[in-house]
Amino acid sequence: MFLLVLAACSTPPEPFTPTVDVAWSEKTAEGLCKVLETTERPCGREGQTATIGEHALTFRVTVESSEESYGILSMRGHAAVLRDGVEVRALRTPVRAFGGNLTEAYERAAHEWAVVYGVGLADWALGDPARPSLVATDKANHESPPAARGEGTLYRGWPLVRGSKQALDHEPVVAALGSVLDGLSGGPHGIVLEVDGDGDGITRTLWLDGEPSPALEEALAATRFAGAPGLQIRQFYLYDE
Repeated sequence: MFLLVLAACSTPPEPFTPTVDVAWSEKTAEGLCKVLETTERPCGREGQTATIGEHALTFRVTVESSEESYGILSMRGHAAVLRDGVEVRALRTPVRAFGGNLTEAYERAAHEWAVVYGVGLADWALGDPARPSLVATDKANHESPPAARGEGTLYRGWPLVRGSKQALDHEPVVAALGSVLDGLSGGPHGIVLEVDGDGDGITRTLWLDGEPSPALEEALAATRFAGAPGLQIRQFYLYDE
C-alpha cells in the first residue's frame, strides 16, 4: 500500500495544453482602445476586435503556461494579431498576467500590454508618423528615436523599466539595431525586446517578426538588453514602409 501511495505522489502532473483565452483576448482589444482614448481618436470594439481607422485588429491570446503559488495566479503566452481577418505574424507579442484572481490578472495584463505594445500598434494602425499614441503616453520622450527611418516609419511603445531608476535611452538601442533595421523592407516588422533578471538568472525574449532572433541577440549584446540582476525591461519597435 505504501508503495502505491508513493507512486501516486510521484506521478508528474499532466503537461499544460496551450489554449486560446477569449476573455484575455477581449481585454487586450479593450486595452488597445483605451490607448486611443488618450488621443481622442475613435476606436470601435466588439469582442476581441478593435477597429482603428480603416483596419480591424483582432486578438487571440494563447495561454502557454499557468500556475498558482501562495494565492497568486501567473500565466504566460502570446497574442496573435489579425489585421482585417488575416494573421500578421510580425505582430505576435508575448503576454503575461498575474494577480490574486483571474479578473485582477486580466486587468494587469491588459494595462501592461497596452502601454508596451498597444501604443505602437495603435499608431501603426492609424498610419500616423506623428505617433499620437506615443506622444500621449510618453510625452517627455516621444521624439526619441525619430519616427522617420529610411523609406519607412519606426513606431514604438512605451518602455517599461523595473529594478532601475535609469530610463531607457532609445538612441544606443536603435543604433545597435541598425544592421537589423537596415535589412528590413516593406512591412510591418515587429521587434520585441524583453529582459528579466530574477533569482533564476537572466531571461531574454528577443523576437523579430514573431520569432526568436539570433541576430537581435548579437546586436544587443552590448546594450541594457544584455540584462542584469533585478532588471526588467520591455520595449517594442514596429517598422513599416
